[in-house]
Amino acid sequence: DRTFAVVHWTMRALELFTVVLLLPQYSCFERVHGLVAPVFTPIHASNGTLNVNPIPAQAEYLNRTGVRYIFTMGSTGESVDFDTQERIKVTRKWLEVTPKYGQRVITHVGCDSVMEAKQLVEDAVKHGTWAIAAMAPTYIKPASLEALIQTLKFIADLAPTKPFYYYHIPVMTGLHFKMYDFLKMADGVIPNLAGIKFTDYDIMDFQLCVEFKNKKYNMLYGHDEQLLSALVVGADGAVGTTYNMNGELQNKIIDAYNKKDLQLANRAQLATTTFVWELINVGMSCSCDQWKLAMDILNIPNVGPARLPFLPWTNEVKAAATAALKKWCTDFKDVAPTYCKKM
Repeated sequence: DRTFAVVHWTMRALELFTVVLLLPQYSCFERVHGLVAPVFTPIHASNGTLNVNPIPAQAEYLNRTGVRYIFTMGSTGESVDFDTQERIKVTRKWLEVTPKYGQRVITHVGCDSVMEAKQLVEDAVKHGTWAIAAMAPTYIKPASLEALIQTLKFIADLAPTKPFYYYHIPVMTGLHFKMYDFLKMADGVIPNLAGIKFTDYDIMDFQLCVEFKNKKYNMLYGHDEQLLSALVVGADGAVGTTYNMNGELQNKIIDAYNKKDLQLANRAQLATTTFVWELINVGMSCSCDQWKLAMDILNIPNVGPARLPFLPWTNEVKAAATAALKKWCTDFKDVAPTYCKKM
């Protein structure tokens, strides 16, 4: 018994030593796990002005469908189509309503002017944001990784006690730097860098980022139609437009994968991929925001149309989208969200 006790406590001491040794390799911030909704910014259909009234209903629906993290004023939220005061007003409203559900808010402050970003950061911190995120400037673009990192450092340093996420979305920003190279250069330079919102199809680059320095950074994948693939290579969580309406469905992918039920995980992923495919085709036919159109059809809640340069959808386009959603609900009734019962 004495020998067993010595061996037992020796092993425990070695475990503790290993943990202490590895601690510097990990971000000190809480990690995001699960789904993050990049929420829509509601507007009045009649004149295109901001309308924060649907936000409490948005928060309630997301909570009901298992979405615990909110990403404000990102691409889905039409960030750069809103001015600074509008973005501040939207973020304040989300920070007002989310405590009721224990949801955490990540405030996106990316814009072309770092001085404008400064205003957004300072107000978000003042009103209690959980984290800050920023994409790169998109008109006068950083010409090198060093320029990108110094730009992000300026923003992150404004809120040194908050987790900071870089929003990597090359299809929109035109910046195609490898994020593995970014992490190697940014590590230690941006002290509060917590992770990356990685919206790119480069799974190889994503996996290298996941494994960087013993999984130091919180890696969030940004393509809904590849969620299962991202989980396989180690994604902590995911940020995606369709989580605004399909949190139930995407949580089935995550839960099934964690339970090693790959048949169910793949079925739920196929449902997600088909949903995205059908709605992308709608958007290509009308130059409208097909995702806000889906919210209008499903009324969960209706957040209005999108601003120009999106065009308004026609009655014909809405009818076609409604028919496509009804068929989708039927084809995937075994994994479909609750709203399908009303379609």
